[in-house]
Amino acid sequence: MTDILVVRGGLFREDMFMIKKIILLMLFSPIFSQHFEVTINPTGDSHLVILLDSVAGLDIGDEVGVFDLNGVLSTVDAGVDPEYGEVLVASGIWDGESNAEGTAMELSAIVSVDLSDFNGPILNGAIEDNIVSIKVFDTSEGLELETTPTFTSGGEFGNLFTVISELEIIQPEPLYGCTDSDACNFDQDANTDDGSCLYDDCTGECGGDAIVDDCGVCGGDDSTCEVYIESSVETSVDESLLADLDTFEEDFESFIETELDLPEESVEVTDITVNTTSRDDVDITIDYTITLTEQELAESDFTGEDDINEALEDTESEIEDGLPEFVYGCTDDSADNYNSDASVDDGSCEYPAQAPEEFYFNISTLGAYYFMIDANIDGEPLEIGQDYVAAFNGDICVGNIAWDGAYTTVPAMGDDGDDYSEGYLLTGDVPTFKIYDASEDIIIEACPETEESLDFSNLEFIYIDMLNGNQSCTVSYDIPMHYGANLVSFHALPEDVSVGNVMESLGDAVTGVIGEGVAASPNPVLGWVGSLEEIERNSGYWIKLVDTISLELSEATATDPEIIYSMHYGANLISFPIAGSVGIGNGIPDDVEEFFTGVIGEGVAASPNPVLGWVGSLSEFEGTKGYWAKVDNSFTFSYDLSNASSDRVSINEELDIPYEFTQSTQQAFYFIENIDAEISNGDWILAYNNGVLVGSRQWNGVYTDVPAMGYYDISTSGYCETGDTPQFIWIDSDGNDHLLTGNIPEWSNNGLYNISLGLDSEGLFPNEYNLIQNYPNPFNPSTTISFTIPIEDHVTLNVHDMSGKLVKRLIDHKMNTGYHNVSWNGKDANGLSVSSGLYVYTLSTKNISLSGKMMLMK
Repeated sequence: MTDILVVRGGLFREDMFMIKKIILLMLFSPIFSQHFEVTINPTGDSHLVILLDSVAGLDIGDEVGVFDLNGVLSTVDAGVDPEYGEVLVASGIWDGESNAEGTAMELSAIVSVDLSDFNGPILNGAIEDNIVSIKVFDTSEGLELETTPTFTSGGEFGNLFTVISELEIIQPEPLYGCTDSDACNFDQDANTDDGSCLYDDCTGECGGDAIVDDCGVCGGDDSTCEVYIESSVETSVDESLLADLDTFEEDFESFIETELDLPEESVEVTDITVNTTSRDDVDITIDYTITLTEQELAESDFTGEDDINEALEDTESEIEDGLPEFVYGCTDDSADNYNSDASVDDGSCEYPAQAPEEFYFNISTLGAYYFMIDANIDGEPLEIGQDYVAAFNGDICVGNIAWDGAYTTVPAMGDDGDDYSEGYLLTGDVPTFKIYDASEDIIIEACPETEESLDFSNLEFIYIDMLNGNQSCTVSYDIPMHYGANLVSFHALPEDVSVGNVMESLGDAVTGVIGEGVAASPNPVLGWVGSLEEIERNSGYWIKLVDTISLELSEATATDPEIIYSMHYGANLISFPIAGSVGIGNGIPDDVEEFFTGVIGEGVAASPNPVLGWVGSLSEFEGTKGYWAKVDNSFTFSYDLSNASSDRVSINEELDIPYEFTQSTQQAFYFIENIDAEISNGDWILAYNNGVLVGSRQWNGVYTDVPAMGYYDISTSGYCETGDTPQFIWIDSDGNDHLLTGNIPEWSNNGLYNISLGLDSEGLFPNEYNLIQNYPNPFNPSTTISFTIPIEDHVTLNVHDMSGKLVKRLIDHKMNTGYHNVSWNGKDANGLSVSSGLYVYTLSTKNISLSGKMMLMK
């Protein structure tokens, strides 16, 4: 007989139940887009909606939204009736691509979960057995459109899958007008363009015709930046010179340019007229022009037209006596093969090898020497005496030399403490290398091949077997991560940047990856699903784990340290592009620092202060960390890494925090700029939300920033939501609790607030015994149990299984009045992990006994 389970009033085979449970746990992820933005919180229960490639009528970039027209609008506590209505439970952007099975899009819809049987909340989302509704946002027209889907499987929430083979898109009635948002007469109500769009000209006139001329002047006539001279000269030439008129004109133009030392192509012959012809010679008139831009004039030896005309008179006087013989050769006196007799430049000039400006460096009293046994560019040898090899520390050149063949020795200068060597190599630093390809006039990256350490040390000789030009070096590195939410970024990525490849080393420990407005979740059948498909170098990511593990990357190419970040108003989830670190104030360029209103990391934050500079627990940007940068303008920037260190600071890593809380992807920070209490460094400030610990920070002076975590999923149940006001408690060095009060702003995700606090005159004494629902629940591998006691009392806190057997005694001693938290790691009194299932936790004193239920799911 096959075992069956009763689940929510229905009968399922055990194997089908387990498949569904795995899918629902792995699929949930919030999907964000420009129009259809899912604002409800994931519940841990999901429904997969699949669109086949037979669906027609969608264009690439269109958005697809999944709705429950009568779902649970928002999460409510136990005993409160939920409000029902139209709920957006999933969305994605149509990319027109499909896999071999014919699937073109997979959307994971958030399904409501009723935890009232465990005295828990009813979570927002779609309701099982309700019809799946689909809407489309046409991005090219800016229209939200209703649809009629054709289901080939499912069609109601709660089934394993819903498969849609066709979408009949219902078009609205046309409303004519200009639909281009870039036009100055854009009509936001129009859905059909009637060709009436107008645009601002360079003067700002809507529909005007003024344009910027070649001189950069709005409405100019292309003459404002030119010196223009028309001239004519008569002379006699040998008739044979006119046999090839084009060549004669080019030679004459080059002759005038050489005589007056004018730039190439500044002289143009406009006409040649034959006047008389004798037996040997031909009398001709040559009409020509001289045209110079302001920049060309400034680079010449002349001050203006009069100066040029004066020199031209002398040259034309010589020509009138007979055109001199054209002598071909190099006419540039800075060239190695300059010919003083040449009157026509034939393009044969040769110049000595010269390093580009980017390769300039200062000689230091400290230096190492890197012997290049061989070097190439895409397999081709370097050109001796022409190409250059340079060593760099970040973006600072610390040495260069012209390629001289095998064993060319590249100097690399060290920082000896003087200003001229600031930013040069320090002991242990590893230089990077670049090659100047003289024939192409370009600078390219180069990767050294060697078994030796490249670490800089004064007077060290280091041999490099091969320097490969136009090839990036690859690196391997690990990112240690903890259970829960980790805010990370990548300073180097492999060639395959798909989410599945980058996260491969995490195995089953990873449950989701969240970027700015995008997310992905692993599915045991479909692989990674969601709107996040590839990891980007300039973005940060929340990675959610169910275990402590390191993310391993190999054969990764380093990110360009000068990568450009395009910032929009509000919160931007960005990366840090190098493995080292730099101070917040140093890393943000001065010309954009005024736009930054705060920087938020994982459980840490920094805020600009007009007197003290940057304040808060976050003092450094560092490699492998992601950051929420809050700005009040739109702009682009690159980090200033001139003062960067090759070492990481490892902010907040491996700290002993006695007041533990779960790191959430939603967080805010309260900077205490003043506190009216005898508080000392090392004391603790705790943040609570309705009795649930949501953050803690050890006091280190004014502007200590106390984190307050927000609700994201079931692992952060009871945490802050928009509109909540956290409560702050001071734990002094003797372990006594003190309630702090003040004008505390309401919580909002990524919020940064300055507050002043003082002691509550009534003190912090809860007036009743209270056992708070554990969080997270269900949990794996650990959960936190919170409770309050109104008087000093002997307290026991036990965990029993459903048969009543004692599993673990968590507390058995006298405790002070106040709020308390204790964690259970899912292990029994012998340190062995217990099995999945329901457990009862009981708080007992001589006066009361309170119990709650919790579920361990593995």
